[in-house]
Amino acid sequence: MKTMTSLAALVLSVALLGGCSAGATGTMKPAETGGYETLIQYDSVQMQSRLEIQDVRTRKQGDLLQVSVDLRNRWKFELDFQYQFRFYDKDGFEVMPEGRPWTQLVINGNGVSTVQATAPNPSASSFKIIVKD
Repeated sequence: MKTMTSLAALVLSVALLGGCSAGATGTMKPAETGGYETLIQYDSVQMQSRLEIQDVRTRKQGDLLQVSVDLRNRWKFELDFQYQFRFYDKDGFEVMPEGRPWTQLVINGNGVSTVQATAPNPSASSFKIIVKD
């Protein structure tokens, strides 16, 4: 429970600093204290009030980073948007920048949906999920 509280506080503080950027992003990178650190930035006040990263899980599948992200629609109506995963190496360079295609997702009002991806090669050590409406 403490981890979820810390995650929520971090997400809220970063969201308040985010302002009006080009998209909502959740970045996962190793934290200095162990575990992972998640950041989220919203493209609008509407997106900030409607979509949040509820949980993030990672594991190694062989030597590839595999991620699973629970996205929660805080709005009472259906939320229709697109998302894309991007993976980065330990130095912050994007792995295979041509990346993955955008994927359409609809989450029912107050619903949660899990999105997953596996890194394209073993050099990936962090990821970003990009969301656009």
